[in-house]
Amino acid sequence: MTTQAGFEITTWNDLTDVAAETMRAFFAAPANPLGLHVFVPDFTTKAANLIANAEQNRIRLIQAVLTAA
Repeated sequence: MTTQAGFEITTWNDLTDVAAETMRAFFAAPANPLGLHVFVPDFTTKAANLIANAEQNRIRLIQAVLTAA
């Protein structure tokens, strides 16, 4: 499939459900002194919003490989 932007889609993986499950497991685990929360301001709120939006189908988290057509 070639997109209107001139790229050929080689790989397209929708990882929304896997990512949401992984983030839920991350928050259920005991706090680790090192992690994204050290580098990303207000990480807990941002991650909770990410999970909520994924669960409500407002966003899709994808992994894709595209090549110039």
